[in-house]
Amino acid sequence: MKFNNDYFNALDKENPYSGISARYLGTSTHPAKDQLQELKSRIFWGASTIEIGFAGRGKEAGRAVPEVYGKEEREAIKQLAKINEVTTSVHAPVNVIGFSGLGEGGFRDEIAADNMQEVKRTIDFAADTTQGGPIVIHTGEFPREISKFKGFESYKKKTKKAPVYLVDERTGVIKGFRRDIEVMVPKVDEKTGEYILKKNKETGELVGGYEYEPRRYDYYVKEAKKKYEETGEKIDPAMLMFKESEQRELQNYEFEEKRYFDNVRELEEKYKGLKKIENSIEEQAKTNLEDAKSSAMLRLRDMGIREPDPFVEIEEYKNYKEDPIKFLKEIIGKSKNQIDFYKEGALSYGRAHATKEEEMKNIKPLEGYAIQKSADNIAKAAIYAYDKEKAQNLEKPLFIAPENVFPEQYGGHPEELKNIILESRESMARRLMDERNMDEDEAKNIAKEHIKATFDIAHANTWKKFFSGKEDEFQDWMIVQVKNLQEDGIIGHVHLSDNFGYHDTHLAPGQGNVPIKEFVDELQKEGKIPSMIIEAGGQAEGQEYRTLTSAWKVLGSPIYRTSWSEVEGSYFGRTSPTRYVIGGYAPSAEYKGGPFWSGLGLQEEFGA
Repeated sequence: MKFNNDYFNALDKENPYSGISARYLGTSTHPAKDQLQELKSRIFWGASTIEIGFAGRGKEAGRAVPEVYGKEEREAIKQLAKINEVTTSVHAPVNVIGFSGLGEGGFRDEIAADNMQEVKRTIDFAADTTQGGPIVIHTGEFPREISKFKGFESYKKKTKKAPVYLVDERTGVIKGFRRDIEVMVPKVDEKTGEYILKKNKETGELVGGYEYEPRRYDYYVKEAKKKYEETGEKIDPAMLMFKESEQRELQNYEFEEKRYFDNVRELEEKYKGLKKIENSIEEQAKTNLEDAKSSAMLRLRDMGIREPDPFVEIEEYKNYKEDPIKFLKEIIGKSKNQIDFYKEGALSYGRAHATKEEEMKNIKPLEGYAIQKSADNIAKAAIYAYDKEKAQNLEKPLFIAPENVFPEQYGGHPEELKNIILESRESMARRLMDERNMDEDEAKNIAKEHIKATFDIAHANTWKKFFSGKEDEFQDWMIVQVKNLQEDGIIGHVHLSDNFGYHDTHLAPGQGNVPIKEFVDELQKEGKIPSMIIEAGGQAEGQEYRTLTSAWKVLGSPIYRTSWSEVEGSYFGRTSPTRYVIGGYAPSAEYKGGPFWSGLGLQEEFGA
């Protein structure tokens, strides 16, 4: 069945077209079912574009991963779409989320590599089964707080206690702290710039030490803003807080290292003197042992060591009178041990100081680090797709299409999605210039063609639950975001479905409160209408087709010159003759079991 043209009968009184053509509207397959059979059913529905998707990853059983489809089946999918004049696109496994490599404890290259493998095999599948087009991947690079966006807020207590994250760029290890922790810093006299001394609150007398005041994350947000206004330099508030907090620990390590080191220097000087005494007494003992013992006793007394009380048994002093030379050597040996102890202490605090200092040099804001990781990996995927496209001589660019998913994850906000696209394009262009000696303009054009966003209006609608304004204000916000994305050439593919603003329930268009028509109207203003996929999932078994028919109805799509066919047997089967043609008339309301398997007549189906 074909609803992918704008033909109007010459006898029509007026052009009935008032919405978007059905040629721009497609639908998705069930990602856990056999994709060849799913493709056949969507063709039967009358979809002009069909998105093939997968639910599994790795070596999972069933028909939920790309690699279970061999060369014959892939060719069958490609030819089935071609002979029925439908366009296909591909969605990477839905549980492959994010390309920054975030996992337990931090960012890990092996996690990013595993997700990249899933995307690469999806690209292989797409190159074998399509003529180009989008390969949808899910964003979700790292968690971040909703309240960073004006007009949005999770519940207040959570916002106040929300964690702030930084990352060690050498290891990918995340450093986090809560916004409500306090950093105690010494108070400073604004006039003199000196630290304020601690006083007794009642008497006003100095009691020693300095006064301290607590600072929380909000303070550093204001400081960062102030510095930006003064110098134009953007500083992450978390970095300011981290450095001031860690500075105390750094100073403590530095102080202890110096204290231990000073002890080492002092004891080493004493030890040198004692060793001279020891050597002198040993030389003396060679000629006169008794005089040497007396000298040793004298040196021990100079060191403050006296003969013990004869009535007190002290093991340490039992050789004091019997062999003072030996006793003196033992004392000098202990002095050496003490030097070694303080030296190890100095080295230990020194290592801690150097480690902390190096860590502070390499701690970066998590957002910038993660986005660069994601952008580099998306760029690699896009280059892989570009090479596949050229090798297999596809008709259109085979492009990577990152999709906005959850509000709680980076990439869910339209501005973040835009940033991912732009950063990924920049990374791809840079690679093409550096690795393939491409001209800058050519590299940038290729990157722009091969990295475009999938904008899911239903996902965007789930931001509604965090919006602090009115419903119409939220809708205005969404349309403005879409307009900005369109103007900047970000959107290359679209997902449509409905919900009530809480969760992505994949209702049929018109069954929730997603402003689908307003969204599509905005897309049409620029005259650059991307492919649109109406996603199923929230319908009862056997009613999934209503995602498509509901979209036609909501968007006012004209349905003229309709033909009906079915595909049977092997992969392609035989084409049955046309059952009916809709031209300048509509079938009666008595006609049942129409092209929508609904049991309704065409007029009932569309509320005529």
